[in-house]
Amino acid sequence: MGNRLVLRATLPPKPGSNRGKPFQQRIYLGVQANSAGLRVAEAKAREMSAQIALGTFSWDPYLGEDPEQSKPVRLTTLKLWDKFTEYKTPSLQETTLRSTFAKTRNKVVRYGQCISTRMDAIYFRDWLLLECQPVTAKKYLTQLNACFNWAVACELVQVNPFLGLARELKARSGSDPDPFTHDEVNQILDAFSSDRYYSYYLPYVNFLLLTGARPEEGVGLLWKHIRFDRGEILFSEAVETSFNVRKNIKIHESRVFPLNQELLRLLEPLRAERGDSQEPVFLSKEGKQLNHGNFTRRAWHGITNRHGKWIPGLVMRLADEGKIHHYREPYAMRDTFITHCLEQGLSVVWVGNSPEVIYRHYAGLVNQVPVPELGFGIPQSGDKR
Repeated sequence: MGNRLVLRATLPPKPGSNRGKPFQQRIYLGVQANSAGLRVAEAKAREMSAQIALGTFSWDPYLGEDPEQSKPVRLTTLKLWDKFTEYKTPSLQETTLRSTFAKTRNKVVRYGQCISTRMDAIYFRDWLLLECQPVTAKKYLTQLNACFNWAVACELVQVNPFLGLARELKARSGSDPDPFTHDEVNQILDAFSSDRYYSYYLPYVNFLLLTGARPEEGVGLLWKHIRFDRGEILFSEAVETSFNVRKNIKIHESRVFPLNQELLRLLEPLRAERGDSQEPVFLSKEGKQLNHGNFTRRAWHGITNRHGKWIPGLVMRLADEGKIHHYREPYAMRDTFITHCLEQGLSVVWVGNSPEVIYRHYAGLVNQVPVPELGFGIPQSGDKR
């Protein structure tokens, strides 16, 4: 067993047992006695308590998990993932390898446990849900499911423990936008404006709210893309948000966006400070290209510091304090722009499609219809919200 955790609890009898009443039993978790393992164990204990209270507890997921009955693993999860990555490399772009595949590998490394059985995969899923949003956890599980499907086909393993796990997680549908209200936007802008550590992100946040740009487009924007003389912004480059890898936007996805007065009030002061045509519009505190991943983890969502203390980001804190209805990821700023434009009467057909489809319709009209003033601008001196 080593330093593996075991749950001991009063549980219903196992199927086939001659005992009629609940009694104290063990469940082998297969996770190490470290902080990650303890979080998984606590989550599993809460889940089991709820199931017992509701009368829905079943032994099915736990049978056969006694370590005495476990079969030896031929390859660790990490080695399988590395082999799968090597197999996929010729058919993948560098940005995919350095973002999606690298992120999944980092999660497997951080988890640090062997994942060879169904229960191992369930514990990993529960740990993921403590670490990230369901939509993100679903992506990791989908990747690992593909890895183990390949490994089964190659006869490297006998079963895929991740089979179907990703489908069980409900991720937010693209047809279900979750915008901020006007008041919530003001709360977010005020929070960034007044924060001693993260106020330098305010122009970036304001820009995403005023344009509906994807984060990678905002980070990738150079001053040469802002054509003040023509009154327009050209979105033609993007930066992969996890590794700051710059890439051109596909020709059919490039678009021109009009400069309205709110955008001019935001951008002209920045141009006066730093307007070199080849420089990024939005910079980090150190004057380098802004890293959206750092922005999300630290300023927006929050992090656990090296001492194990949770430090909420500004938007997470607003949600905790009840100043916004609930927490949303930064992509909700795009939903917010699209939704508020529709509310302002912009002539875009809703047609029940995802926000992406709506935005493509809108982008085709953007040179014909003025972008409405949404009132999301940084307040000028003396302004009252």
